[in-house]
Amino acid sequence: MSNPHTFWDALISRATHSGVAHTPEAIHKYQSAFFEQETVHAASLRLYCQCHLPSPCSQTCEDYRASATIDLDHDREDLASNRKISIPALRVLWGAKGMIAKYGDVVAEWKKVCHEDIVEVTGRQMDCGHYIAEEKSEELLQEILDFLQ
Repeated sequence: MSNPHTFWDALISRATHSGVAHTPEAIHKYQSAFFEQETVHAASLRLYCQCHLPSPCSQTCEDYRASATIDLDHDREDLASNRKISIPALRVLWGAKGMIAKYGDVVAEWKKVCHEDIVEVTGRQMDCGHYIAEEKSEELLQEILDFLQ
């Protein structure tokens, strides 16, 4: 879609976003960050960013595009080669009203791609939709602080 506001309208009309109640101020901040370059970068960096950095909207689109293409290829290669995540701990959070909850046992899926003897995988769904940080900001902050301690 070449019109970013049409993209935004299509995004927030998805079933996974049905329970999300954004305030008009939050919507304005999202749209400003995505569609108005001068609200994202200081005026002194505007020219540099225009020459060297893609817009937040195009970066988001590229992230979604990669997740359906090259990321899948990389995931398949990792699984075939038995390459797994090797970090001490992984905490996974997702919105109960979003699409992730429909895929089954999320923590079990992450455990499949982690070294079981190295990585402690924990997680839970939160009582919200896709926008955890906006819908449950205090609860998310507490989850992060607890994880980091």
